[in-house]
Order: sequence, then structure tokens, then C-alpha cells
Amino acid sequence: IGPDTPAWYWSSGGRPRADGDPQRREIDHNDPHYLAHFGAFIRAFGKRYDGHPVLESFDIAYGGPCGETGGNTRPAVARKLVDLYRAAFRRTRLISMLGTAGCSYASRFPEIGWRADCLGDMRTDGRGYVPENKNWNHMFDCYPKEVYECGVADTWKTAPVTLETCWTVGYWKKMNWDLDFIMQQALKYHASVFMPKSSYIPEEWREKFDAYDRRFGYRFVLRQLTLPLEARPGEKAPYWIWVENIGVAPIYRPYRLALRFRQGDRSFLSVLRKDIRDWMPGDFARSGRFTLPTGLRRGEAQVAIGILDPKIDEAKVLFAMDGWTADRWHPLTSIDVR
Repeated sequence: IGPDTPAWYWSSGGRPRADGDPQRREIDHNDPHYLAHFGAFIRAFGKRYDGHPVLESFDIAYGGPCGETGGNTRPAVARKLVDLYRAAFRRTRLISMLGTAGCSYASRFPEIGWRADCLGDMRTDGRGYVPENKNWNHMFDCYPKEVYECGVADTWKTAPVTLETCWTVGYWKKMNWDLDFIMQQALKYHASVFMPKSSYIPEEWREKFDAYDRRFGYRFVLRQLTLPLEARPGEKAPYWIWVENIGVAPIYRPYRLALRFRQGDRSFLSVLRKDIRDWMPGDFARSGRFTLPTGLRRGEAQVAIGILDPKIDEAKVLFAMDGWTADRWHPLTSIDVR
């Protein structure tokens, strides 16, 4: 923005905002030149990086201060930009910025998450909205209103919520702001990602902070799994499972639940559930049948449970329980192969 705008953009015919600061020469984000050039950048970036294994998500940005808010973008232009992102990023998760011109439109698509900055803003130093010491701040006046107006209250069920601190947690402590209220509100919005920036956590708050941190996103606890003592290869054997998600959100990747049967250096998989994205906060309890792998020989087989990435059939997610191997499997018991 402002003086950082490349000279070639102005040379191409791009217009500055008529109501902007003339010393900063801010871009008019409704100018067709902006949509054309920024749109070309979005497409080029998506062509190169969409689906890249180290790219967790990509923010839908429209321009404006810090590069993440909406600038002066009108709703119609913001919708076009959202559609550009959706066309460019079909495999990598997109995250919309709460309160921006395109957030309400993006909320129509269940695969798009949302994010917000300034978690913890509890200022009472006045901004001209109301009498001194009764002012506007993010925690009371921004988040509740914009979550409602943008229609993202239930987005967490299908896409992640990301929250970033206002200032730092250390600053919250310095200002004597209420950590419990701030973190409880973050959990209420079902956040999966909490970004406290590259800053320290005050030692006096560390234990309480860590307890809150463990509740963000999903946290799967295997409460019960019942298997038969013996079965034949190829047999569909019964099982009963109870998993409790003690976090505040589901997992958003199509990972699957599987058992691993091992005899010596040979191992075989049997999938219990092909997709666990429906493990919402609370209980998941099911009975069913699994197929004992046909490659097993007569005798004892060691049984482990894991949450797998289906693309590579490797365990990726740990349960919140003691005991796991270096390759993220949880040893459970053994079964007699007849």
C-alpha cells in the first residue's frame, strides 16, 4: 500500500483512492487495473503453489492496511476476488478475513475458513465512539457483530478458524486484561489455530495458558475399543469404539481410522472409518465390523490403532493418550489369528 505500490502499477493506468491520504497514494481497489493485475498474481501464485505439501492454508486478501483487509473494495469487486482465489486454489485451504468486504460472500462456501486479528483487545482508552473509558474494542464490539453479520458462526464445522493476538500475551498481562475471558471467547468461536506471535508467555500465566492451548482444534481421546480375542483372515469381525473429542473443533483433513496388525516385520492395515471429519466435539461411539487382513498367518498378531493420511497410508495424528511408536501408531493389544 501507499509508497510501497510499484511504479509500474501507476504507469499502467492504476488510479489512487480519491478519499485516500495523498501522501501515501493508496490504491483504489475498485479500479479494473487492480483486479486485473492482482488477479493475475493470484492465478500465478496458485498455479505454482496450490496443493504444495508445506502450505497449510492461504489467506484471501483484497488489499488495504497490512495487506489483509478490504481496502475500499466494494462487495461486487470483493466477490470477484474471492472467485479468483477459489479458482486458483482448489487443493489448498482458503481462509477469509473476518469483517472484510468478501467475507460474507466467502461464507457461502463451506470449505473456506475465517480468521481474525486482535484477539485479546480489551482497550478502554477511548476512540470517540462513546464516553471516555467505555470505548470500542475487538472483544466486545467487533467479533460478536462481525461473526453474525458475515454469517460465519457455523463455519467451524467444515473449515478452520484462526485467531491472532492483538499485541502479545505479555502485553495482555501488562495491561491486566482478563486471560480467562479472552481464551474462553476464543474457544467459543471454535478456533483451531491460535497465533500468539513470536513472543513470550508470562510465567505466571504459563500453566493456565497451556491448559487452554490444549483445547484448541481437535483433541481425540480413545476411551474404549473392543475387539474379538480371535478371528480368521478375511473374516468380518465385530468391534466397538468410543472416541471423545475434548477439543472445540473437528479435524478438517479426510484422514481415516485404521488398525495395524503386525507379525514380525510384516504388517497389514484394516480401515475402521474412511473419513473422521465428522468427529465433532463430544462423543463418537459406533459398532461395526472390520476385515482381518488375508495376509496374516496363523498365530498371534500385535494390534495398534492410528489415524492415517490416505494419500500415503501413514499415521499422521496422535490420540491424546499415553503410548505411541515413532511412526505415530498406538499399540493396544494382540489377537489370535486362527
